[in-house]
Amino acid sequence: MKHTTAISIKEYFASALIGMVLIIGTWGFAGETLSFQIAASLLSAASLVFGLVIQYYSFSGINKINAFDRCLKNPVLWFGLAVLLYITIQAINPAYDIEKTDFEQIHNYLWKFTNSFLLIPREHIDWLPSSIVSAFSDTSSWRTLMVFSGLFFFALSLFTLHKTRLIISVLVIAASNATVMALAGMLIRFSGSNKILGLFPGVRGATPFGPFNYVNQAAAFHCMGIALSFALFFYFQRRAQKYMLPSSPHPIFLVFAFLNIAAVGMTLSQGGIVIGGSILLAFFIILLARGIIEKHPGNFLIAISLLAIIPVAGFLTLGKRNIDALKNEIERLDKRTQHIDNDVRISAYRATFAMFEDKPVYGWGAGAFQFAFPQYQSAEPMLMKKGWWNQEMNYEGKPIRVSYPGFWVHAHNDWLELLAELGIAGMTLLMLPPLYFAYIVFSNLKLLRPFHIMLIVGCGGITIHAFFDTLFYSMGILLYFVTIAVSLATLIQRRRKYAD
Repeated sequence: MKHTTAISIKEYFASALIGMVLIIGTWGFAGETLSFQIAASLLSAASLVFGLVIQYYSFSGINKINAFDRCLKNPVLWFGLAVLLYITIQAINPAYDIEKTDFEQIHNYLWKFTNSFLLIPREHIDWLPSSIVSAFSDTSSWRTLMVFSGLFFFALSLFTLHKTRLIISVLVIAASNATVMALAGMLIRFSGSNKILGLFPGVRGATPFGPFNYVNQAAAFHCMGIALSFALFFYFQRRAQKYMLPSSPHPIFLVFAFLNIAAVGMTLSQGGIVIGGSILLAFFIILLARGIIEKHPGNFLIAISLLAIIPVAGFLTLGKRNIDALKNEIERLDKRTQHIDNDVRISAYRATFAMFEDKPVYGWGAGAFQFAFPQYQSAEPMLMKKGWWNQEMNYEGKPIRVSYPGFWVHAHNDWLELLAELGIAGMTLLMLPPLYFAYIVFSNLKLLRPFHIMLIVGCGGITIHAFFDTLFYSMGILLYFVTIAVSLATLIQRRRKYAD
């Protein structure tokens, strides 16, 4: 029989501190600016320290030793330390200096490149991982190390939450925060503003949405919000049925999910539309399957109601103009898939793979992509075509027309870019935590409930989306990804513990 224990105010404060990291890491320009990355990393470290202290004082005698022993036996601790050590070696063993050539500074955030960087070799230990020297404010190895350290501390702080209610409280904070961000993004769009949070112009010609500079990142983030909301709907619905509670908050999470769906639609992101639609389809399948298996007519009623409500509510929320734009994006996606070989991103993937082939074992160094890529970009005619990147830039209200070959900062395939930066050795280390979480899931398939499945769908969606876009360079997205993955693994392990 499962016994519940009281949760102290200090334990709730620990979960609130973790929630604060999520809020700062997302509202602070989606965790892309240096200042908010530093703040989120420091707060993650504080959350870990506080969580360990709470664990120590929550137990007595031999249990104190066991609490820390469990922490030391957690594979994620050692996998994470191995990744951080690898990036540290890259950072202290640079193989190249850089020199900008033939450029014109348009403003503080944008350089007009007519050529590329010069990579100047320097003395280094060639049998160790290496990197490219760059300023900390750029995407340097040291900055990447700081971000990965923050994510490492954050993941461990989640593992210190040893009670289910605390983990659920963090997920509720995450879903609520994503929904508020969806509302903010939609309200700003309806106001006619095309700026970050309605205040700051987008950088590099991007179209902002809410605190995100890049709409595709916003779409990926709100897809996780959809999955989280549907997962919490199933969790609280089952809890209400099991304990025959007179009321339950689970209908609220359907509203949360709808608002995140509307936000994805308003971003007009092709990848977001596909992933978000897949998450919605998974929800309907689970809802109907649960109704058939459990013979619960309420699930059928909810499914039928949603099928009727979503199109009407979507039209009322997005409006005819946005609905037409959404249709156009779907048509563009269809045409894009029919002519995939001519897509500029395929050329970028080929160039990135060529970059990887030159340094396959250790890679070019964390954060080195934008400095090493120009020499490979020049080998792809599609990437050097005059005016392919021809968007209106808006900085302080001044439009700037870009009609020269665009300079690629990211590969628009996070996994391939990470492979080029970290090499096979570094990528192997980086994949150990996700593989560990996957092992926990696949070794406990019989214990999965709809709640767990929706979290899996959320993780799977962002994992697939990252093959086609630049998502993992938003610390806010990574924090949510880590939150879902660690919470899923922890809750499955707790369920197995009580099942045994």
